[in-house]
Amino acid sequence: MDIIQNQNQSTILSINHIGLCSIIVQEKWNMQILFQLINEPKRYNEIEKVINQHNNLDNISPKILSRRLKQLCDQNLIVKYRSPTVPPSVHYQITELGLIYSPVLLAMEEVGSLLPGPEMKIDEFDLGLND
Repeated sequence: MDIIQNQNQSTILSINHIGLCSIIVQEKWNMQILFQLINEPKRYNEIEKVINQHNNLDNISPKILSRRLKQLCDQNLIVKYRSPTVPPSVHYQITELGLIYSPVLLAMEEVGSLLPGPEMKIDEFDLGLND
């Protein structure tokens, strides 16, 4: 009985952990923002430009980008810092907590590269799974 109870508690904790993680993942644009910041800090305009250049479906509005950046800062996944330059510039950098998402981001990028893009018809899509 104790083994079953411990397994149930473990399952409940795992489901809670997945739920916490999915809050970040399900917000549109969050993963794209985090992915950009894995290797280096970026300025607001750089983040916006890359998202809008590489997204064939729609563009992120300045209002939404600002909101997502603030949310990610509030969740301690990224940090906003001001460079002491003239004129001052603002950069966003991923935190150690945000870097926890790196394996997920890299896996999503790999899987995404196998999926059909908007320019590919679904009947042309083949992963080679039937070979």
